[in-house]
Amino acid sequence: MSAHDRDLLNVLSLAATAHQKGQPPGRDRFLVLAMHHACQLGELEIADACREIVARTAPHHLLNRHDSAADVARDEGFVTLVRQLQRHCSSERAEQLASQVGFEAEPFLGDGTLSVRARAEIDQLLRVMQAE
Repeated sequence: MSAHDRDLLNVLSLAATAHQKGQPPGRDRFLVLAMHHACQLGELEIADACREIVARTAPHHLLNRHDSAADVARDEGFVTLVRQLQRHCSSERAEQLASQVGFEAEPFLGDGTLSVRARAEIDQLLRVMQAE
């Protein structure tokens, strides 16, 4: 299991929590981090889903300048944005916050790649945010 697997699950859970609480700016920040981790894992379908949620609700966001998460990931502005967001919410902080809202990534992680259970959890978290 890689750090990106754990980070992806944690920040997606935080994005879904922010979404459910009606906090779009927080949701979008966590989705940007989720998109970054998904790109690092080569999970472009997940990354694109994250980008589309942000793009739909924030038309002037940096993510709207490109048609895909892969293109966004190569944008220097995106790299800078991710670094800034990681300074405010490190992997350790995201894990702590996720735990505080009742989410634990460990049960969903397998060896090497995202487990089937993790993929199901990711799909569920994304569905919550795509429902609007």
